[in-house]
Amino acid sequence: MVRQTLSRWELDLAHSAGEGRFHVTGYSWHGRLLVVTVAEGGATIQIISARRAMKRERHECEDT
Repeated sequence: MVRQTLSRWELDLAHSAGEGRFHVTGYSWHGRLLVVTVAEGGATIQIISARRAMKRERHECEDT
């Protein structure tokens, strides 16, 4: 999973009906930049998808 202290959480407004859905961008324990989509429902967090960041996303992360 993504290290929380080095991650950026963005609310996914297009898909958040009835639950909090977020795109989390951050580095894995292996140093890979990942984009993970999670749904927050009560006390649980469900992983919807996880993938390596695309070039544009890597540049956006490096610029911040």
